[in-house]
Amino acid sequence: MRDPDAAERVIPALVARMGEVDVLVNNAGILGGLGPVATVEPDAFWDAFTVNVRGPFLWSRAVLPSMLGRGRGRIINVSSGSARQAVPNGGAYCASKAALSHLTAVLAAELTGSGVTTFAIAPMAATDMLHELVVSPRMPAPLRAVFAGIEQRARDPGGVVGAVPHRAERSARRAQRRPPRQPLPPRRAAPGLRETPPARSESPPNRCEQRPTYL
Repeated sequence: MRDPDAAERVIPALVARMGEVDVLVNNAGILGGLGPVATVEPDAFWDAFTVNVRGPFLWSRAVLPSMLGRGRGRIINVSSGSARQAVPNGGAYCASKAALSHLTAVLAAELTGSGVTTFAIAPMAATDMLHELVVSPRMPAPLRAVFAGIEQRARDPGGVVGAVPHRAERSARRAQRRPPRQPLPPRRAAPGLRETPPARSESPPNRCEQRPTYL
């Protein structure tokens, strides 16, 4: 995901071997630098954006021409609940996932009517990344306890492990299905009623007095 030319090399080779890409899942992600904004290493902070945002952008860009040409395809971006929550010491991850979610919503709006769809999901799963948040000394102890509870629920076979589309993506998908808004007809007086001029006043007319009234 850090190699800016990887998608342009891999996608043509994949198509030649297996056929066109119908579904792209951008799942790779990293936490980036953990720590307060005041002290986190800038390179570690921006590395999260390189993997979590630029990577999905480049891979989506590589498959879109073919999908648009065929009028079908789907791009799924794996975001996070942290895109909507402020997690202290996790600024790189939160900000990059928020950027990915909004990029997905923008792309969904751009693809309206093309036959190609895209959305982001926020899964809950027991991963190495989640476990790193549980044990990292750079995370505040109360947050480690919260992440430990999430990890426990994700490991429980009877627990709820799902993927919920973000609000922005739900709105974008509704916009794809919504018909264009028609302009309102001009306002007219009801039959049999006459339009009267505004009442005269010694003071300068205000906006309400300038509008015609209907009797």
